[in-house]
Amino acid sequence: MKKQLLVLITTLAVTGLFTLVACKKDPVKPPTNTPTTVCSGGNLCFKLDGTQETYTAEWRKLTTTPTRYRIYWQNANGSQNIEMDMYGTTAGVYNVKETGHAANDAGFQYWQNGGKDIRGISGTIEITEIDNTNNTISGKFTISSIDKNNSDAPHEITEGNFENVPLKP
Repeated sequence: MKKQLLVLITTLAVTGLFTLVACKKDPVKPPTNTPTTVCSGGNLCFKLDGTQETYTAEWRKLTTTPTRYRIYWQNANGSQNIEMDMYGTTAGVYNVKETGHAANDAGFQYWQNGGKDIRGISGTIEITEIDNTNNTISGKFTISSIDKNNSDAPHEITEGNFENVPLKP
């Protein structure tokens, strides 16, 4: 009888142990919030005639008259650059013009040595946020433009974004 009781207790203990181990659930981990950017790895992006372009730009504060902010990108050898000038220093909408810029206007140029010289002629650039703590600027833009190196051929710049572009000291 003792032997049967010992076998029964051992069986119950082993069964209980298997039940505990089999029913043990791993704790549910909260989803990881991976920050995503609009520009998928860059901080300046847009579609030029439907083709996505992405760059890593910087923000400059120019003290010319009128004072303006510039979003700027240049490739390693200086043969290609993008300049977006907002003639003002506050969040808001700036209207794109090709020349004759004054306060609250904006300018856009996408230049390639021996290639493109795309200049904005209309549209808007909107500064949505100026983060003075982290020294970044964000916004969006849509621009109609012409290529001065190609008989003023028209180009459309859509879905434009600049996101947390850092200030260059």
